This record gives sequence, structure tokens and C-alpha cells, in this order.
Amino acid sequence: MLPDFPDIKRKLADHFEAELRRQFDGISGPFAETQKINLWEADRTQTQNEDGSIDERPLRHAEASSTISTEELERLPQEEILQRIYGTSVSLVAERNQFFLDSIDKFASDHGRVMRSDGEITTEAVLMLYEQVDIDFDEEGKPIHPSILAPGRMYGKANELFPELENNPDNAKKLNDILSRKYEEYRDREAARKLVG
Repeated sequence: MLPDFPDIKRKLADHFEAELRRQFDGISGPFAETQKINLWEADRTQTQNEDGSIDERPLRHAEASSTISTEELERLPQEEILQRIYGTSVSLVAERNQFFLDSIDKFASDHGRVMRSDGEITTEAVLMLYEQVDIDFDEEGKPIHPSILAPGRMYGKANELFPELENNPDNAKKLNDILSRKYEEYRDREAARKLVG
């Protein structure tokens, strides 16, 4: 019987998990910066709304696995092993991101904050988006623009719209008017904030 090497197995598993986490964070897109907390015994999440009401959602289980046998570990090149880890990361990220998108869609739908554009992103739709959302500003008074999530086929179109907004004089004026109003709203919100000790 061959001896077991528990320390080596543990180190290998730790390395595997560290690489999985690194890749997971690297491909998480806009959700990479979301707050992460451990829920040891919870079965649902809660969101407190501006009006004080509470929305509850059950947790969704996400799982992905990859198995590498001892024989494969001995003969596979490192790149192929890393590629398997990457495939596992992609599966987990896709499940997690879909959960976030479903949660955002449900929350927005429940609160009348949905804007449908029938599959097309237009300058009018972007201007309407700016009208509907709160916009924060940095220390220099520059707007922190909202993130726009779009599927692959619409992503390129979404990127083309912003130069069009800035270069078209009518659109630029509309956007500047909206941002001026949003800056005043932002200042009012900041002035009204209560400091909590």
C-alpha cells in the first residue's frame, strides 16, 4: 500500500482554492466589488427599502466542481489544470451574476423602477435612465456615472452612445441639464444626511 500525503494534499487543495478565488474575482465584472459577508445559518436575505419596508429573498445555492485525478495531476500540463479551474470559476460567476441580476430586476420591478427599451439602447433611453436614478458626485463635483449592464450584442452599442451624447449638441445640453439638477439633488441629500455615531 502506498503512503498517504495529507499535508501535500491540503497544500494542493489550498492552492487550488486560492487560484479559483483569484480567477472568480477577476471575471466577476461589476459584481466583483459587492460586499461579501458570511451567512452561517441564514436561509434568506433582506433588503431594507428607503421607505423602511423589508424585502426578503431566499438564498440560492450555487455550485460548480472540477475533479482532477492523481493520474491526471501527474501528466497534465499546468496550463490545462489552470484552464479547468478557470472553467469552474466561469460556472460559479455565471450563477452568481444571474442571481444578482434576477434580484435587481425583481427589486426594480416591485418598486416601479424598470425601464424597458425593447432590445435597443438609444440616447433617449440613456437620458431617461439618468432622469430616474440618483447620481453621486466626487469631491471635484464631477458625476459618478451609473453602470450600465448590457448583453454582449448590446454592449458595443452602449459604448457608442456616450460619445454620441457628448458630441451631439442637443443631447449634450439635455445631459448637462439633467446632471445640473442631479448635482443639486445630490447636494440636498448630502446636506440632509444625519451623522450616526
